[in-house]
Amino acid sequence: LRSFFLQFYRALNIRVALVGLEVWSDLDKCPITQDPFTTLHEFLDWRKVKLLPTKPHDNAQLVRYKHGKHLRPKKLLDKIKGPDLCSNLMLSCVCSRYPFPTVFSSCSKKDLSASLEKGVGMCLFNMPEIKVLYGGQKCGNGYVEEGEECDCGEPEECLNPCCNATTCTLKGEAVCAHGQCCHDCQLKPAGTPCRESSNSCDLPEFCTGTSPHCPANVYLHDGHACLLVDGYCYNGICQTHEQQCITLWGQGAKPAPGICFERVNSAGDPYGNCGKDNKGLFAKCEPRDAKCGKIQCQGGANRPVIGTNAVSIETNIPQQEGGRILCRGTHVYLGDDMPDPGLVLTGTKCGDGRVRRQSNKTLWKFKLIFHNTQKQLKGNPCFKSTIIKNKNKMFFLDNRIEF
Repeated sequence: LRSFFLQFYRALNIRVALVGLEVWSDLDKCPITQDPFTTLHEFLDWRKVKLLPTKPHDNAQLVRYKHGKHLRPKKLLDKIKGPDLCSNLMLSCVCSRYPFPTVFSSCSKKDLSASLEKGVGMCLFNMPEIKVLYGGQKCGNGYVEEGEECDCGEPEECLNPCCNATTCTLKGEAVCAHGQCCHDCQLKPAGTPCRESSNSCDLPEFCTGTSPHCPANVYLHDGHACLLVDGYCYNGICQTHEQQCITLWGQGAKPAPGICFERVNSAGDPYGNCGKDNKGLFAKCEPRDAKCGKIQCQGGANRPVIGTNAVSIETNIPQQEGGRILCRGTHVYLGDDMPDPGLVLTGTKCGDGRVRRQSNKTLWKFKLIFHNTQKQLKGNPCFKSTIIKNKNKMFFLDNRIEF
């Protein structure tokens, strides 16, 4: 199964590390119903409470099969990877025949690129913990483990000229065999670019000259002003009302005037709120928090473009001078425990020094934290050309030197 995963995603330059496989042979660990949405919500709750604390991972799939029949590995893979795992990366289409497609369409590759730019795939940029791989250590599994110098997969699939697939050792004068900082079996010089920034809140990475792998992905501190748009960086991306309206309503959509946010989100009902309180009830937005509640847009398509379970909630607000302002909100029918995609996204700027956070409250301290960090750097001759990274490093924009 693991080798099938490796082959399937290799076309996208993605490597899947299988860290766990659990078979529920006695009883279901979460309620399984005929309603797929209910089952999904129950599984996500179980994953959050039980699975993640004991087995850290990026993605979990629930596979169920009726009638007690066994699935062959290739058919099982087809159940897992399509469309579930692909949809997690926002891939729309695969162009190849059943049962084992290995060719991704140009639209899927475009979808992946767009997802990475939005920060969806941040978990793809860190190296997996090889000591916890399911099935134990093995030469030929595609991961360099203890005692191995390289691992290019099974001998029949290995195309790496630097690695001996049988022994998992480097060939001849080779210094490396894998990694974005390895070229022609030798390490690239220090300072060689190895990963471009994916957006204005991300930072590029450069080879160190001592490792074949590109350093871990780093990005601007939360609260740093976005480039060219009115927003703050949050978890490496720049969330804005403008972009969310386009995502929900398509091209031509834009945020509605502030009065729409204030009027609609003061209701404290499913269609206008600032999330839920500790009792699970919809909370009214205070005027200063109105732009952290349900997103209000204008223009775009006639209906939301994010799926068939999303509906338009329109509000007309009369103006004193005559006429009306049309406010368009989005209501998505999901389970009670699922985050509402119609709410302003976490990290979106709601006002000066304020963003929405996951607990449905606003965070005030971004500017203060960033200014305090700047204060500590005063006296540094490089201060004016530095940007603070999320791993407490300094990055020189002028000459791209990192320390």
